[in-house]
Amino acid sequence: MPEVKLKGYFAKSGLQKNPTNEICVEAVVAFLTKGIPLDKTVRECQDIRRFVTVRTVSGGAWDQNGEYLGKAIRWYYGVSRNDALSDKKGGKVPRSDGAVPLMELPKEFPSDVDHDWYIAEAKSILRDLGYFGAPTKVTKRMVLGRMVLLLGAM
Repeated sequence: MPEVKLKGYFAKSGLQKNPTNEICVEAVVAFLTKGIPLDKTVRECQDIRRFVTVRTVSGGAWDQNGEYLGKAIRWYYGVSRNDALSDKKGGKVPRSDGAVPLMELPKEFPSDVDHDWYIAEAKSILRDLGYFGAPTKVTKRMVLGRMVLLLGAM
């Protein structure tokens, strides 16, 4: 099996500027290139850095308890959370429903990571690519970025 070279959105550099759920992309690549089930890749990973989302929020962000997190925020999706993070105007930080702030990396893998959320997100990537039938309505940029992944796998 040839090695997959990831580019752009799918690049694996170890330290990306704004990583977003890298485990989901890794699960999709493993599924498409090696046939490894999505849930196996997600559930066996013990590197919390692969699960985090990093986002810059203009004016800063606050957690569900009202604690100020800063302008550059990092989180993972946890089973113990339902609320979203908020911005300075009290609005929701996009895609932060269920977010568990992770401003400092822990020494051990958190026990409340919502593996099912990450598996569903990986399935969503496959759906966007048309794996389960007709592609869903996504932006042209997303489709082009995800096509790089497929072309690199060939």
